[in-house]
Amino acid sequence: MDECLALADLGASINLMPFSVWKALSLPELTPTCMTLELADRSVSKLIGIAKDVSFKVGVFHFPADFVVVDFE
Repeated sequence: MDECLALADLGASINLMPFSVWKALSLPELTPTCMTLELADRSVSKLIGIAKDVSFKVGVFHFPADFVVVDFE
């Protein structure tokens, strides 16, 4: 894996992934969570769990990130 110097935004945001995408990607087992997600219309979405250390590619670089898996249905 290549290394580089870069800036990262470590703000108070989360990465969301629909449950259907998690199933399609065959990612490892989810870590349980007790978080709730309130959307802009004040509805509450069911969180399935957290996908830890999912590798994704930006250009030629690979990064690990955690994704909160949500069942929007």
